Amino acid sequence: THRICLYVPICCVSCINVNQIVIATQEGRIIRLNWEGVEERDYALDLKRIPFSVNQQVSYAVPILEKNVYVSSIDYSPLLCGFGITLNDGRAAFLTANNTKFDPNQVQGIWCQNVDDATCTVINHKYRLIAFGRKNSQTNMYVIDDLTGGLELSHKLSLSAKDFPGSPGYVRDMKWTPDGCAIIVAWGNGGISLWSTFGSLLLCSLAWDYGLHVDLSKSDPFNVISMDWSTEGYQLLMVRQTNEQPTKLDNGTIDSVDTTNEPRSTVATVLVQLDFVKSILTINPCMSNNSFLLLQGDDKLYINHGDVLQNIYPAHKSSYDSANEADVSYSGKADEFGKGFTYFKHMENNSAYIPSGEPDPVNVGGDNYLKFNSVLSESKHWVVLNLPTAYISSNWPIRYSAIDQSGTNVAVAGRTGVALYSFNTRKWKLFGNETQEKDFVITGGLLWWKEFIIMGKLHCSECFTFKIQSPSISFVFGFAGCYSLIGFHDELRIYSKENKLDNRFAEITKSASPVMLINLFRDQLVVFTSDGHVSVFALKQIEEDYNGSDHHRVELVKMHIYDIKNVCIHPACVISVLMTSLKHEGVGTGGMMKPSNYENSLSETLIMNVSGRVLMVQTDHQQHHHSTASANNQLTSTCLASSVECIWVSESNKTHIKESLWLYCGGYGMRVWLPVFPRTGETGSRSLRHTFMSKRIMLSFTLKIYPLVILFEDAIILGAENDTL
Repeated sequence: THRICLYVPICCVSCINVNQIVIATQEGRIIRLNWEGVEERDYALDLKRIPFSVNQQVSYAVPILEKNVYVSSIDYSPLLCGFGITLNDGRAAFLTANNTKFDPNQVQGIWCQNVDDATCTVINHKYRLIAFGRKNSQTNMYVIDDLTGGLELSHKLSLSAKDFPGSPGYVRDMKWTPDGCAIIVAWGNGGISLWSTFGSLLLCSLAWDYGLHVDLSKSDPFNVISMDWSTEGYQLLMVRQTNEQPTKLDNGTIDSVDTTNEPRSTVATVLVQLDFVKSILTINPCMSNNSFLLLQGDDKLYINHGDVLQNIYPAHKSSYDSANEADVSYSGKADEFGKGFTYFKHMENNSAYIPSGEPDPVNVGGDNYLKFNSVLSESKHWVVLNLPTAYISSNWPIRYSAIDQSGTNVAVAGRTGVALYSFNTRKWKLFGNETQEKDFVITGGLLWWKEFIIMGKLHCSECFTFKIQSPSISFVFGFAGCYSLIGFHDELRIYSKENKLDNRFAEITKSASPVMLINLFRDQLVVFTSDGHVSVFALKQIEEDYNGSDHHRVELVKMHIYDIKNVCIHPACVISVLMTSLKHEGVGTGGMMKPSNYENSLSETLIMNVSGRVLMVQTDHQQHHHSTASANNQLTSTCLASSVECIWVSESNKTHIKESLWLYCGGYGMRVWLPVFPRTGETGSRSLRHTFMSKRIMLSFTLKIYPLVILFEDAIILGAENDTL
């Protein structure tokens, strides 16, 4: 423990790296200290010596000349290479420099224009957003303009009259989640709210039901004065301030230090923990092609098989007689999940509902059936999957999870290792050797391909499991991009689910750089590494004899390496990477491909989400089809949209769905990049009626829920909401 006296009041503190912190004082100075308590005087900043301007291109910049002006809130971002600050007079700014050393002679201040009531600030490193809380209860989000270097308003976080009719007061505190996908806001008059990165309201405590004995106008249960997230963002720790009335003793006197007879409320603080679950898309964007809702907590999973919403449920016509018309059962896919996944559809008002437009009862297999849809019904049946104590006790909390297309297999990765679960057998599969489980870490993601589970990792490990289906036997393999804690190197690991989780049956390939993200495109594995390269591997299944028994492995054959360093600002800013067959309207066939070319094409186009900007990178597959695996191709990109949180693509057989790109943009709603095709079969003058100047259009529409899963074939968007009990 080190103690140092600064002899001046301290306003705020921020950590800039593992060795140093900065302290803002009421003298208008920003002091840098190391963890040994030694002040680095050469790097101390003084507001009176820093030139401020509206952007970095303006030649006229002046320091702060007013007296008694100091920093009231400060936050540092190494990816933005600067500090976000708010001053005690309500102004806000961003301090930047040419290098990370922050030489006082090179620091420049960029004013946040039209803001004079700022209260606090926090920075989102991944999405490169600077948030400023204001006295009017709003939060302004800013980005740095690429051309001028000034602060440009991205969006605002503001409660509507429907959410809360009054004003909750000034913004007292804000904190981004560790994954940067949400921000928690606390107001001065009480109340908290959770927002997605680009402004979609996820929850607001002001709309909760606290019962009849709580008056929010006098005392809010969430009068939070300080808060922060746990390591993985599953718990929100809050310091709540309460006004407690002194209690009366048995003799009628008041238990208070005050000698007067008037009771006075005392201010007390309470530590409150609020637990959260999050979507797998926040940390595992490669699962966007999943058709099931999967939420993960710190030690359990919540699974909702949402496909029951659009299934067609057949029922015997005789079941609608007077004795049985109130209850109709169906099986559908329930048999695949075992008896624990049997669902029943109960009809309301003791009558069967047949949507308009449905045909009359048809003959199926000699029996009369009534066909009806249940697309308007909600499925609130959540399957809670608790992790085994043998794994979670030493690997808490859950970091990644994935479910396969059939909904029968789940993979989970904690602090180290991986665990697999099968709904068919209702059993977990763990490493038999605990030492092997502890010698690698998965941090890049998990993904199922057909019947295979794929896991990915950042700087530590990446696991992938695959299951190949053949007419006589099925094989399951696991792939992992890992950081070996024993060999101290990054690697790709391949496991077979049919075998034990053991390194004897693993195919281990070293990686030159840490694996950041993984994804799949048909039978290809797409790997993004920290050196700014996207590698495309072909997946090939091979068989070998091991001690008299057949063992099945997957071989990775490197096909292409694409250099995207000029596209991505920093590897940590890349939210997702996926390979598609989409083409820009100016490339090749103008956004359309012939069916034969589509089926024969391999890696066509890279779609990347870099700090909320969706970039389309044409890889020119035909040119590099015969290139060697070591060829590095530096590419250029086209920006399709901004403020994007999630991306979905489909491999549907329907042309418009297959050629579309679905984007969710937070408070801006859903955007769909659609192809515009002329009508087929028309000739002559009729064909000219549907000609378009552009081959694609971007359509937008609003949503009342946060989308988590898109069922393309059924035109259904699934999400989850929270509510108080």
